[in-house]
Amino acid sequence: MTGPIIDILLNGVNPEQRRAILHDHAKDGPLLVLAGAGTGKTSVITRRIAYCIANGANPASICAVTFTRAAALEMKERTCSLLERCGLGRIGATMTIATFHSLALSIVKESCPGITVAGEGETRGLLRNVALQCRKSMGEPAGALPFFDEACDTLERLRSHFESPETIDFDAMGIRDNREYFRALWKGYSTEKKARNIIDFNDMISRCLELLRDNAGLLDRWRNRFTYIHIDEYQDTNIPQYALSRMLAGGNPNVFIVGDDDQSIYRFRGADVSNILKFQEDYPRSTMIKLETNYRSTPNILALANAIFKKKKHGLRKQLKPNMKNTNTHFMENLKIRLFCGNHEDDETTYVLAQSRELINTGAFSPADITILCRMNYQVDSWKELLRAENLPLAAMTLHSAKGLEFPVVFYAGLNEGLSPLKPRDNTTEREQRAHLDEETRLFYVGVTRAKYLLFLTSAREQRWYGKKRKFARSRFFSLVPRAIRFRRPLFTFLRDLLLEAPEPAST
Repeated sequence: MTGPIIDILLNGVNPEQRRAILHDHAKDGPLLVLAGAGTGKTSVITRRIAYCIANGANPASICAVTFTRAAALEMKERTCSLLERCGLGRIGATMTIATFHSLALSIVKESCPGITVAGEGETRGLLRNVALQCRKSMGEPAGALPFFDEACDTLERLRSHFESPETIDFDAMGIRDNREYFRALWKGYSTEKKARNIIDFNDMISRCLELLRDNAGLLDRWRNRFTYIHIDEYQDTNIPQYALSRMLAGGNPNVFIVGDDDQSIYRFRGADVSNILKFQEDYPRSTMIKLETNYRSTPNILALANAIFKKKKHGLRKQLKPNMKNTNTHFMENLKIRLFCGNHEDDETTYVLAQSRELINTGAFSPADITILCRMNYQVDSWKELLRAENLPLAAMTLHSAKGLEFPVVFYAGLNEGLSPLKPRDNTTEREQRAHLDEETRLFYVGVTRAKYLLFLTSAREQRWYGKKRKFARSRFFSLVPRAIRFRRPLFTFLRDLLLEAPEPAST
């Protein structure tokens, strides 16, 4: 590899990023890049792929997996752009950069000619027939199946958490009733789809696993094809996705994993944070590199982010630190966290709207710089309706929707016990309640780390719960904000200083 190429690939990276990009798998084994919020993980994984190719790897041997088509497209475009800047032309065209589902589907289609992905209407009709047969065989009266929609939702939850009907852990899922019915429903549905040579969306990975397990030659062929494996957002993998990544990796040391256990927030989809926590157990010869330099947020926001997990007993520890390059340190340290607790919902909305208008009217920020984050969809809908009525073009979104995004100003609204953290389902086990609160805490962390400059945490004792007014206590998350970083100056004084001292944001 020539000097100019390595200069392009390593331009602007910090020492930890450099170590990850240049990692020697033959010497140091598989790599886990523990990438904190705002630490430039996408830049690292794309530069790593480009480095492997520039260093002689066949582009067709590269496999990189992520969770959304948009993320996969961005990763491929950025990698190809890097390769072109290195003077290697369009050499990256044969790389496989895909979602878990699209990768699995390509394996299934190659092995099962003629198989098709059925639409929702077809699969739902088929599932209804199977449900009817299950009810009949179990002595249940046939009829309108009033619980069919609920049964479908439960079945989808089970299929996202487990590989087969035989592996279901109903206790872990908090399901106490109709266990044999759900097991029979899954088995019957699978049998009917195989008879018709069709699969649905969730089948893509489960059928792929089944084929790879039953055909050693097929598994060897795909392992030999993909000798460089990269997986992004590893903390969000569920059991089937984890199994697929492990199966394709085999004993290959060229495994490059990127993730952050503190940002695992998709447990409701089956994501299992233990997958990333046991990486070093799964790969005994592995190495871990921590990316802790944050290019997004102010020191005070990062101080809160670090405080959230200061006392955590389990997990992979890291300490986010600000990138102070080209930044006015005095200005940044005075951007403290703003807390507001009102008596009524109207108090909270009035505060948020007033603060937003003041920020916009001074010219310090534009409407596009400001967003409102909430835990629940119905809260977002209420905020959007209010913003339209007030003629304020602001974004309002759920915490899950905000994952991966960043905003100069964030209002984290509705911080009340029962909302954020959300109350767990009734009749859940103590273990389930602990896991639920852990995820709610991670969700709070994700919300906090979306903010670049200003973070407002707001609540009201009286809030709407799906249209009905209820009393809520202030969220326990307020107590995590260190007193030293709580804002105390009047807003107009802050805005005056903001206009006088506003810095340019640091580059990644």
